[in-house]
Amino acid sequence: GDHFANAEFLLDAETGTMTMYTYDGHAESTQRSPSESVVINVDTHGDSTIDVTLVAQASELSGEKVGDSSKFIGQSDDLKGLAHFHGTIKALSLKGKDFTNVQFDFDHEDDDGGEAHGDGDDDEAHAEDHDGDEGHDDDGEHKEG
Repeated sequence: GDHFANAEFLLDAETGTMTMYTYDGHAESTQRSPSESVVINVDTHGDSTIDVTLVAQASELSGEKVGDSSKFIGQSDDLKGLAHFHGTIKALSLKGKDFTNVQFDFDHEDDDGGEAHGDGDDDEAHAEDHDGDEGHDDDGEHKEG
């Protein structure tokens, strides 16, 4: 369906490193965010939840910089070995809108990981699984085209 914006999540379960990419509503091109960091609340279906801070990444290739980036990275040892979890983007600004408490599900065992879609009318989002590196080169940079 039509969405205001999309967020794609990749998780390296060996290192506990989570990467989030932000895209336009059709996930065809990257969408830069003025957010310098994004907190993701992770519910591992255990006794507690953890907050992981993803920091905006600068890229000479794309001209992105902290405060104007579509790529966010964070690491937590608590993410190591996770195959699936329920996540919440605590706050994120995209295209002049502020989103809060956007929920998504991540399932690393599928061919896809986690992808959150915001419709722009409110803070609701639904999630699809997505884990592939489509759209990214070997260094995690966005592919053009």
